[in-house]
Amino acid sequence: MQNRIGMKDFKWIGKRIKAARKASNLTQEYLAEKAGLSPTYIGQIERGERVPTLQSLIQLIEALGVDITDIIRKEAIVRIGDETLKSGMSRVVFDEKKKEFLREVAELVESHFAT
Repeated sequence: MQNRIGMKDFKWIGKRIKAARKASNLTQEYLAEKAGLSPTYIGQIERGERVPTLQSLIQLIEALGVDITDIIRKEAIVRIGDETLKSGMSRVVFDEKKKEFLREVAELVESHFAT
């Protein structure tokens, strides 16, 4: 049986997006317009009902004007082998498949923002 990453594992992303939006005094509607996404989709992400695609996450980060680490960072950094993960993430991510998935996402995001 293949392990799947559940939506509950990523609810914190929606909470971070919502916090960044509110800190910028933006409505869901304005953020949606700025990011080229629907307000309904942003609400679903913020409530943890949907996990944003990598493309949507990048659009949201750019629209919010925040650094990717502001959204995906979880607490203090710990070392696991040659990879750096956040301590909160390492508590949530307890199997190798999930860790590998997050490493791949991090590499994609990093390559997108590389100058």
